[in-house]
Amino acid sequence: MVVPEPRRLLLEWAEKYKERYRWRLRSSFETSNPFGSTLTQINSSLEPLLRAPYAFTAAAAAADAPFIDVDRVDIFLLSKPNDTKLRQLDKRPTPERAPRLGFIYPYDEGVFLDARNEASLPRVSNIQAYLDLYARGGRDLKQADYLLEKAIAPRWMAV
Repeated sequence: MVVPEPRRLLLEWAEKYKERYRWRLRSSFETSNPFGSTLTQINSSLEPLLRAPYAFTAAAAAADAPFIDVDRVDIFLLSKPNDTKLRQLDKRPTPERAPRLGFIYPYDEGVFLDARNEASLPRVSNIQAYLDLYARGGRDLKQADYLLEKAIAPRWMAV
C-alpha cells in the first residue's frame, strides 16, 4: 500500500487519537517514582512488579528525539493486573528529580503494534510515541514535531 500524503494522514490520525487518549487517562493512575530518574532504572525496578506486557511511551521517544526533560513517564499496561503494588509506590521515598509514573490501560492492544525492546527497554513504536506526545499537547507537541521530522519522516523517504 502506498500512502500519497503520510504526514497529513498521521496528523489527522493524531487529532482523532487525542480524544481517545484523553478519555483513557480517566482510567489511568499516577504514582511517585522511587526507582530513579532514568528509564533503565525505572524499568529494572518495574520488571519484578509487572507480569503482563508493558511499554514506555512518550518518555521513550527521547531516545530518538532528545528534546525535553521528562517530568512524567507514561507506561502502557497490556492488561489490568492487580495494580495494588503499583499504587503503593506513592508510599515509598522518591529520589530528587525523579519523574512521576503514569500507568495507562490502553483502549486496545494497537499501542503495542511495532513495539520494540531496545537495550532491555520495552518501548512503543515512534508512530505511537508521536501520537501520545501529540495528544498530551503543550511542550510535548514540540517533541512530537521533532520526532516526526528526525525519526519518522526520514523513513518515509527511504521507501
